[in-house]
Amino acid sequence: MIVMPDPGAKRSEFKKLERGKFYQRVVAGSNVVVLDPKVAKAFPSSAIVNQTLNDLLELARKSSRMKPRPRRIKSDVS
Repeated sequence: MIVMPDPGAKRSEFKKLERGKFYQRVVAGSNVVVLDPKVAKAFPSSAIVNQTLNDLLELARKSSRMKPRPRRIKSDVS
């Protein structure tokens, strides 16, 4: 998210700011992913992306097999 400064703010008000003061905290708490433009068009908000990914994880969990499939025994057919 880009935060634009207040147009009415005076230049002197910015002197007390420290560049990168919260950088480490933001990096630690953020996970930024760059989407392909076609994907970004299909999922216009982070809420929709998160819901879709959560649904996909749930579907994958439900459809995964707990036990391996039994192996076929080759029959000796003549």
